[in-house]
Amino acid sequence: MRIAVIPGDGVGPEVTGEAVKVLGAIGRAYGLAIESETLPYGADYYLQTGTRLLLTLLLELRRRGKRRGLATACIGGGQGIAAIVETL
Repeated sequence: MRIAVIPGDGVGPEVTGEAVKVLGAIGRAYGLAIESETLPYGADYYLQTGTRLLLTLLLELRRRGKRRGLATACIGGGQGIAAIVETL
């Protein structure tokens, strides 16, 4: 399984790094080969291009021929959100 990862900004890289570790543990537990590739997108990318995180993730998955991706975002106030997507 190949996964494109967009950690974002702020605490995003730290949170995403831990999520990737969890995916690795799941892979080992269930005998899945999980590869991840980190892509350099976040608030700065959005400010420069106006492209949203989830759209960027989906476009990168298509461009790279990958099927699954994980995006996380800190919303502030101790809140966060995560999305795992799979293309068809």
